[in-house]
Amino acid sequence: MSYGDLILLCLKPQRKKVYLEDLISECFGRFPTKFCFSKYPQWPDARKIDRALRYLRKKRMIKGNPQTFFRLTQKGEKQVREIQQKFRQQKLF
Repeated sequence: MSYGDLILLCLKPQRKKVYLEDLISECFGRFPTKFCFSKYPQWPDARKIDRALRYLRKKRMIKGNPQTFFRLTQKGEKQVREIQQKFRQQKLF
């Protein structure tokens, strides 16, 4: 799973405005090994999230910015459904 896909999954349950600090906390809480510093695994690496957020905005899957908040677009909602479907299919095998 890409960082972007994992971030979309973290935005999905919120269905509201999500502030950057809350998103960092949610991503690190759910996927600590993906969103940590390599040298200090007990700390979240916000750079990984920032890069993925820029990509997701470019692809129009999210709206917002670090100074305000983030929210999924319809395209982002569709992507989340596809990601969730992949998870369900993997559990069958």
